[in-house]
Amino acid sequence: MYLTDYYRFEHLAGTAKTRLDCTTSTGGYDEFEIRRCRKGTKSTKPGDLVIYFTDVQKNGNFNADAKRKADKSLTLGSKNITSIYTFDPDPKTGFGDFKNTQDALLFVFKGFSNLGIADVAGGIIEIYVARGLRNNARLLYNLLEDGRLEDEIKALQERARPDKPEGLF
Repeated sequence: MYLTDYYRFEHLAGTAKTRLDCTTSTGGYDEFEIRRCRKGTKSTKPGDLVIYFTDVQKNGNFNADAKRKADKSLTLGSKNITSIYTFDPDPKTGFGDFKNTQDALLFVFKGFSNLGIADVAGGIIEIYVARGLRNNARLLYNLLEDGRLEDEIKALQERARPDKPEGLF
């Protein structure tokens, strides 16, 4: 089994256009769990897990030796947690890795007319974590695209619960 954790983020009505709130998860992935909101604000309750889906900033410079650049990223708080790589102009899936870890991330996009920021309303991003498999992220992406991770995805989704962390706050 490659996939270890599952987090579902949804754009909720009345929130910022790039904001996605965790609504369902298996919990237990420390990189997300330690980043839950500690203090409530006007729009966020203690225990909420919120990410922002944004464009990667381009500096406009061309570098012939540059590696492939991502178009999208996820931020948590004010820090980038991953760049998202896709291979289709209207992608349904993508991959990346959690910054400063050895963990691969797979993404399934739902409800987006395209991945432009203006179209986040009603969008859902499902994130599947493969701990320790950062160097195999693209291979995992290929398995996802080929449908060979469906059993693992189904098992994680069955384990997932509505995102209301207990005992944290």
